[in-house]
Amino acid sequence: MPRYFFHIRPSDKSLVSDDEGGVFQDFEAARREAVAIILGIAADAARSGNKPERIAIEIADENGKPLGSVQAQDVFS
Repeated sequence: MPRYFFHIRPSDKSLVSDDEGGVFQDFEAARREAVAIILGIAADAARSGNKPERIAIEIADENGKPLGSVQAQDVFS
């Protein structure tokens, strides 16, 4: 099974690279994981009394090739 990497891009446009990634059946399974990551970040922010950031998860393959992204605004709309 392929390994996918989930790079986090917060609202300040910096990039937090994922150096470990995760193994998933296919891109759709990796995309569902990206949605779960965004929901987890939003939940942590809410528990801390903060508003969720405008955040994106960029999904890349084992070679570093960008395959797509998930935007928090798409998850919550």
